[in-house]
Amino acid sequence: MDATFTAASHHVRRRILDRLRRGPETVGGISRRFPISRQAVAKHLRLLERGRLIVVRRSGRERLVSLSARPLREVDRWLAGYRRYWRSRLLSLKRLAEEIERRGG
Repeated sequence: MDATFTAASHHVRRRILDRLRRGPETVGGISRRFPISRQAVAKHLRLLERGRLIVVRRSGRERLVSLSARPLREVDRWLAGYRRYWRSRLLSLKRLAEEIERRGG
């Protein structure tokens, strides 16, 4: 999960992932979307690949990049405990506010 968090920790990499939700794209197509060098985009893609969030395959002369969201399931399972925690805390706060309101408070 550490590699997944590292891969998703940069705003450019998150924007790449957001874009890939719409479907596969070439490395060149991704590079054109960012005001950074192609080498910088390639570095971001390597980190995303290392984090298993993308798959890169050759298609003729081009490299096609696809989203691989499976590692995010592990993150989602980990976050589920925190969602339950906050839901519980918010429910307690709601009950407290309703009790104060009932008492005329």
